[in-house]
Amino acid sequence: MTMIGSDKSWKTSIGPIASAELCDGEIYDASLEVPGWSSPSLRDEGWSSVEEIDFPIAKLQAPEGPPVRKVETAKVKSVFKSPAGRIVVDFGQNLVGRLSVHVSGPAGHKIVFTHTEVLEHGEIAFRPLRDCKAMDSLALAGKPITWEPKFTFHGFRYVQVDNWPSKAENQP
Repeated sequence: MTMIGSDKSWKTSIGPIASAELCDGEIYDASLEVPGWSSPSLRDEGWSSVEEIDFPIAKLQAPEGPPVRKVETAKVKSVFKSPAGRIVVDFGQNLVGRLSVHVSGPAGHKIVFTHTEVLEHGEIAFRPLRDCKAMDSLALAGKPITWEPKFTFHGFRYVQVDNWPSKAENQP
């Protein structure tokens, strides 16, 4: 067992993951990436001091099930426009996983990926999601990025892609 202690000498900063929730998805802003943030040579003068708190009294418990791991990469079966003109990606079968996208576009450009298992009248079906958002968003930083959410996964067959950059080399 390895124990890593922390104290008031540690520092903190904002990172690119603004939100991550198992059912709702992940919000990621690539412009907030800090290259080398975990390396000892990082210059952290602009970072804030941490606040030391008491150790939680709740008993920590390891998960009983196996960790989530990538075991297969599913290929896109088709990309089409819905009757309302939305871009929809069809993987050809229901699966559980997350997208991996390679894209470039202007800084601040935000792409939204909404995952569903079925279509209704040719559009992705939000009704079966109930309260689950099943939505990931990616704000670009003005340079190419290969991105996939790290702290969520979704059950889906279809992904509606809103606001994909229009550059010819970008294909959803």
